[in-house]
Amino acid sequence: MTARQSPVALSPLQFDEQAAFKVLGKTLADVEQGAEVEVQAHLAKHGQASIESWVSGGQAFLKGNDCPFCGQAIGGLSLIKAYQSYFNTGYETLKAEVAEMECKITLALGDAKVDALNAALATNVARIEAWKDQLPVDCPALDTVSVQSALGEVRTLLLGLATVKRQQPLAPVGSASQAADVAAAVTGINSSIQAYNDKVQVIGAKIAQFKSKLATESVRVLEASIRKLDAVQRRQLPDAIAAVTSYGEAETERKKLEEEKTQGRAQIDALMQSTLSQYQGAINQLLSAFGAEFSIEELKPSYVGSTGEPRTEFGLRLRNKAVKLGSRADLTSGHSFASTLSEADKRTLAFAFFVARLRADPKLNEVVVVLDDPVSSLDRNRRQESKRLIARLATECKQLIVLSHDAYFVRDLRDRLADLKPAPIPLTLLALKRVQHGYSAFASCDIDDMCSSDYYRHHKLVADFVDGKPTPSSRDVAKAIRPLLEGYYHRRFPGTIPRKLLFGQIVALSVDPTTTGPLINLRPLTQELFGVNDYAGQFHHDTNQSADTVQVVDAELLTFARRALTLIYQNG
Repeated sequence: MTARQSPVALSPLQFDEQAAFKVLGKTLADVEQGAEVEVQAHLAKHGQASIESWVSGGQAFLKGNDCPFCGQAIGGLSLIKAYQSYFNTGYETLKAEVAEMECKITLALGDAKVDALNAALATNVARIEAWKDQLPVDCPALDTVSVQSALGEVRTLLLGLATVKRQQPLAPVGSASQAADVAAAVTGINSSIQAYNDKVQVIGAKIAQFKSKLATESVRVLEASIRKLDAVQRRQLPDAIAAVTSYGEAETERKKLEEEKTQGRAQIDALMQSTLSQYQGAINQLLSAFGAEFSIEELKPSYVGSTGEPRTEFGLRLRNKAVKLGSRADLTSGHSFASTLSEADKRTLAFAFFVARLRADPKLNEVVVVLDDPVSSLDRNRRQESKRLIARLATECKQLIVLSHDAYFVRDLRDRLADLKPAPIPLTLLALKRVQHGYSAFASCDIDDMCSSDYYRHHKLVADFVDGKPTPSSRDVAKAIRPLLEGYYHRRFPGTIPRKLLFGQIVALSVDPTTTGPLINLRPLTQELFGVNDYAGQFHHDTNQSADTVQVVDAELLTFARRALTLIYQNG
């Protein structure tokens, strides 16, 4: 009966509403007034709430003095200079804070919190019910429906404010009354939980008192007392007296050796603790930057093991709960490192340890660092933070070698390293290519081509032909016109055109009398669309079985390539 468990208190809601409204109310003081006026005046012409975010994101694509959208020269334009002042580093940092805040709102105020409360309530109900045959106890109740409703209202309010802040980062968002409402809601939820916990505490005290009474009447306690009295009698026998004397002398010698060992270990512990505390702080800073929901604690030396050599132990804190590293045997008995962290969390923790160790190396500038698939299993936020850390490592170590199967990650890391200030570091991109006899060898790598979409390739092929640039062949250009327009109209009318519909079918659908919606905007272009389709379709086997025998006339191809691009540029 003493093995029966007592109910436990529920964890209160942990959410810093003041920090959230601090982010919502942030503005940037380092934006030049002239730049702000010019940019705001330009954005106001378009009347779209998301135009500011769109223009801000487009700054990353500016390379040289050409506009990435229209190709025209932008050097010396005052509006572009205003953009660069307006959307500065502080602006990007503020947007990142808003995005991080949205994640915290979703995690801290999500329905999973109510699920956890319901699970804990169910456990307490089962434990209290088990004691009803011995004690007059009733299960306290918690209105989780009201808690869930309050959480939903607060979450909806905060996420709505965050959306407005994301679209207009420089404008303060949220009022004092809204902040007060959120604080009141969180306080109300925690008050309900505390009231429940007070009742659980009373029940726990009754159970503890009952168990204490049982212990005083335990048969085992009485048997232990009898054994103790018997031992006192046998202690007075001559052989026992001699054994105790010998044991006392050995114990005195043991204590002397133990004291010497303790003093030596204390010196080692002091040195290790000083070093490990620095590592713990550095590792937790990295985990926080990764947005991890856990941290390491109690990083300390240990001498457990057959050899007695010093080693390092630590624990985890996950959602305010301590998690021991544990062993394989702990998988079935409770929470442990192996059963608590996901593969992504384990990789994040290992990478944080690795980076902290590298940064502590005073000779890092002489070290060659090799990273193998560093962002495998990581989400977008952790991938971004990993790229930032890798870029910093590249400037600190002698040489950095990154191996990855993810072409998009390699491209993004290449761009980040190429944009390092004050000067980019030398970069070499290589790919493993299959060669004779089943071997592999390093070869040059066009990472931009590997990451580009079919639509981009078709567009580049047709545009290069029109501009007189080298192209693989005229037939390749002719065959690219139809999929180029298919890709364009699928993007222009997302969700309106079935995924596998060809260009001619798209045109036919637009002129169908039964068609409604945005697609009817193509009807004024029907004659031009059919004309281009008739020309382009003759180079594809699904519309012309003799497609390979059709002669490609460059002058005619140039005309229709220009007409295809005109459909994209002038009618978009």
